[in-house]
Amino acid sequence: ILAQASWVAAKTCALDSSRPRDVMGCVSSVKRVQKSEEHENEEVSLIKEDTEKPEETDDTEAQTEPELPTLLTLPDDECYFAGVKGDFPVVGRPVKQADPLFDGTVEDFLLCQDRLGHHGVRSWLRNKVRKCQCGKPCAYTMKECNSCGSSLEGVELSYTVNVFMCFVFGIARDAKFVPSTISIRSQTQNMLCFDDPLSISPCHLNCVPTDTYCADWRYLLTDPLAGLKLLQDMCHQASAVASEQFWGDDAFRLRFLGGEAPPSVESIPDLGAVGFNFPPSIFQLHLQFMHPPWLPFHIDLLRKEKHVTLGRFFPLPYVCKVLKLGDAARMAIDDSTPIEDIIAKFDALGVNYADEHAAMITRVVEANRRFAPWNKADFQHVVHNGTVYDTNLTAEEGYDVGQMQKEDTRILQSYGRSRTVDGQTSCTYYRFAKKPAEVCEFSRWSV
Repeated sequence: ILAQASWVAAKTCALDSSRPRDVMGCVSSVKRVQKSEEHENEEVSLIKEDTEKPEETDDTEAQTEPELPTLLTLPDDECYFAGVKGDFPVVGRPVKQADPLFDGTVEDFLLCQDRLGHHGVRSWLRNKVRKCQCGKPCAYTMKECNSCGSSLEGVELSYTVNVFMCFVFGIARDAKFVPSTISIRSQTQNMLCFDDPLSISPCHLNCVPTDTYCADWRYLLTDPLAGLKLLQDMCHQASAVASEQFWGDDAFRLRFLGGEAPPSVESIPDLGAVGFNFPPSIFQLHLQFMHPPWLPFHIDLLRKEKHVTLGRFFPLPYVCKVLKLGDAARMAIDDSTPIEDIIAKFDALGVNYADEHAAMITRVVEANRRFAPWNKADFQHVVHNGTVYDTNLTAEEGYDVGQMQKEDTRILQSYGRSRTVDGQTSCTYYRFAKKPAEVCEFSRWSV
């Protein structure tokens, strides 16, 4: 209830109509223009009402044609801009190419580990998921894909390769012979920060520990203070990347961040959705760092409460407050430990999950309003309930909404963009890749 109340309050915040930009990636700015135009003709409309009243007959209602939608009649929370046009700045990643540590496929790697007696590594390289028709592996508890929005009802459980651990181990190729490379932003001996290939914003990062295997954030409860230190290190690395590479890029800052002066590294996480999914779609602890502004389609999902959802997304401030309880937070965790039991325990200890989640939603909504870079002139279409219109609300046929979303993401994200002259997309292997013996399982060394 508290989360819903916060959501409603955030949605009803006053908009700054002086800014000629769309506030939340939808059509509100276009509506303001249309309202202004209608106001200019208000007197004429009133005169016409007095002089051109139609004759009333019994079948007048039957003869009335159905009204077509206009930008004024479409609800803000059911439509968004799509079909990017024009140029947008991208932020090139540091060019530090590296070779794989293991020159083979995932299956080759596992067979090698079996021969060495490292049988437990198999469980580290596997995810339990529901795979969407768009190709995205989704967490097995999800009802809708958080990439394309399609229903996952009836989709069977399956298993995928844990690509994050492929990065950690420096495995050359996956089972389909696709290189296990990624758009790396920052890398150290024990941490890897990279662009999310399915970005929901122009700055969407993931940060992964590389000397520790931890399937999900619950296992941090086996040693709360050690877990807290790990999360603080992960957050600092992602924040530094956002500060130095994105806020530090003038073209990006002017176009996407309102030209504001860069904030402190410590305050950057307060702007976005930063935290963890449970269950995750990839079973290696990874900090999701989703800096605003979000892309219009994903803002639409956020407004419909289909992103960073209550009960699945756990904000970093919440997890840190839990871990700061120290021994009072310590729990024995295994794969079957219900997340509901964890939430209930810490609610009773004074760290309320619903309150923390509601506060995060409020921050994210306000940050998207604050930066608001999306203009009508930047897009060719408006999407309303899956129907594509041009920006004047003329229905258009022959468009694949899902493909349009993918293309918008490709244009607006900085994934794989190098700092070379040609600016071509390029990814690389983790330079400090580990052998399995160099990686500890958090729940084992910390209990």
